[in-house]
Amino acid sequence: MRERERERQRNKGATACVEELRPTEMGAETTRSGGGGFRAKIDHYMYSGNPKHVFAGITIIAAVFAVPWYFMTRGAKHQSHQDYMEKAEKASQLRSERLSSGQPSLK
Repeated sequence: MRERERERQRNKGATACVEELRPTEMGAETTRSGGGGFRAKIDHYMYSGNPKHVFAGITIIAAVFAVPWYFMTRGAKHQSHQDYMEKAEKASQLRSERLSSGQPSLK
């Protein structure tokens, strides 16, 4: 008998946290009547731990990062380091020629 009481006392602290997350009776009534605004629904999805909600959250976060990445890399031609260095050297030569000949810079 004493062991059961001790077990209940131990579990009481764990269940108190769970009970705090459960909606109160008043909150449940507002949800049933069609109330419970956008914030309440978002909080429900965020903190429910339901696998469907977790998957949906991961999908949304992936989309937020994937869409800009797709548009930034679309059509980009990847150049080798050698190509880059050749272009930089050519630009440097043109710049030095322009400065030595006394022509005004192009703007």
